[in-house]
Order: sequence, then C-alpha cells, then structure tokens
Amino acid sequence: MELKPGNKRGVALILSILVTSIIVALTLQFNRSSRVEIYEAANLADHVRLLYVAKSGFYKGEALLLDHHNNYDSLTQDWSDTANISKESEDLFDGSSYQLSIQDESGKIPLSILVGPKGINPENENILIRLLSLPEFGLPDEQIVQILKSVQDSFSPGQMVGSESLAGLNLFQNGRLDTLDQILLIKGVTPELYYGTDSRPGLIDCLSLYGEGKININTAPKIVLRALSDDMSPEVVDRLDDYRRTKGLDLSDPTWYQRIPGAENVHLNAQWITTQSNVFKINCTSRIGDMTETVQGVVKRVAGANEINLLSWKGE
Repeated sequence: MELKPGNKRGVALILSILVTSIIVALTLQFNRSSRVEIYEAANLADHVRLLYVAKSGFYKGEALLLDHHNNYDSLTQDWSDTANISKESEDLFDGSSYQLSIQDESGKIPLSILVGPKGINPENENILIRLLSLPEFGLPDEQIVQILKSVQDSFSPGQMVGSESLAGLNLFQNGRLDTLDQILLIKGVTPELYYGTDSRPGLIDCLSLYGEGKININTAPKIVLRALSDDMSPEVVDRLDDYRRTKGLDLSDPTWYQRIPGAENVHLNAQWITTQSNVFKINCTSRIGDMTETVQGVVKRVAGANEINLLSWKGE
C-alpha cells in the first residue's frame, strides 16, 4: 500500500521521537555513570588522604615518645598530653584533621604477672581477684570464680581442644595469647566486661600482652592501682593521682607513693612496680567531614637508643 504524504510525516515524527527518547535515555545513563565514577574517585581520593593524615598523626606520636629526656615516664610529659597536638592538626591539613592518643601499655597489668606456663601464678592471683572484684565491674562472685577457673584451665599444660573453658577453642600457643581480645573466648569474659560500657571500665584498659612484668605506677589507670593492694582505697588512689599529675615533681623513685597522706602504710610489691615504660599504644583517627580513618599500633621505645620498634599494627 502506498503511503500518503501525511502518513510519511507521521512516521517520521514517530521515528524522531523514538530516536530522541533513546538519545535522552543514553545521555542520562551516561551522566549517571559519570557522576558515580566521579564520586567514587573523590571518595577514593579522600580515603587515601585520610589514611596519610592518620599516619602523619601516628608518626607525630612516635616523635613525642622519642623526645624523652627523663629517667621515668609520667602523665605530665608531652606524649601524654595530645589534645593540643590534635587541635593544631586542624591548621596543618586543609579541611581535615586528626585525633591522636597515646596509652602506656606499661601502665597496665601484664599477663606475664598473672599467668605462667602452669596457669595463674599463686603469689599474684590476688591482683586478678582484686581487679575483678572492684565494684566498677559489678561482677557476681560466681562469675569471678568462673573466670579464674577458665584462665587457670586455659594456661594449664596439656589443654585440650574442646575445653568448656575455651568454648571449644585452643587459644594459646606456647603459653601466651596472640592478641588480647582472644580472652573474649574464655568462659565468663563477656564483651561488656572486656570492652567496657559508658558506665564502667573494660579489661582492655587494664590488661596488656606487653611489658616485662612490671607496672608503671606513674601512668597506670586508677583502677589498676586499686588492684595492686587491699590498702589502695579509692580515696588514697585519688590522692596519688592528683600528686602524680603535678608538674615539676621527680617521680623516678617507685616508692614516691608512700609520701602521700593516707598511703604511708601501703606496701606494693617491688617486683610489680616501676616508673619507667617502654611499650605504648598509639591511636590516630583522621577526619574529613563525616569520613574517618583510624590507624593503631603498639610500639616499643628502645632504651638508650633513638629508636622505635613497631610491635603490632591495625590499619592499611
């Protein structure tokens, strides 16, 4: 059938509309894909930038630890006061900054004090009992007994896979943990007990895999000080904490605590305490808008040498 001129114009119009629709659809799809790629590239660039900003803060933490001229470590030294350094980072990076914190691992209770190849060290068992019995943790007696038994079983020779204490897992290699959070698999240790909550501390802030068997009383958290002796009441510990935060004092002698009113009769085992530290945890979180990136590492400062050794690392 022969098309009339009017029909030809109608077909041409329909074809034009179809072609235009296809072009518009392809253009919108291309625009959408291009925007997605641009956003992904921008996010990748921000991620890389965040990572390097966080690493810059981490290296600043190492520099603070190396700038050490005393024969003791305390909470009045520059490495412990990182708030101003974090504030200054806002002027160093255009649109980004970092939050730096340094914890003294030597101020925590090293597991080497509490346990050995044959289980809990009997002479040091009271440290763990006092720590778990503190009202801040709010643990019932039966849970404390359960944890003590589980720890004892976990470090005993010949521990078999399938132990109820270890929830069916053999956690230990040659009598030590690979990472501290493995104690979460010990029966009785809950995530709330390990990590803490808004209203109570966590074991993560009290225990450490590192250290050489002594606790720095200049930097130990107050809850750790209370675990060292039955005589360490909250009031005495508060006085000790106020004293050790006073700038200009010589805190090189581990018996300085006996000069504090109320602590004259407190006796701490000399084998447990020190005023020197060598292992620190550095945590640095960078931020651009709502994006963040965190790096964390445990470092060891080599005594007598201008050197820092990296013991563990979390981050890219």
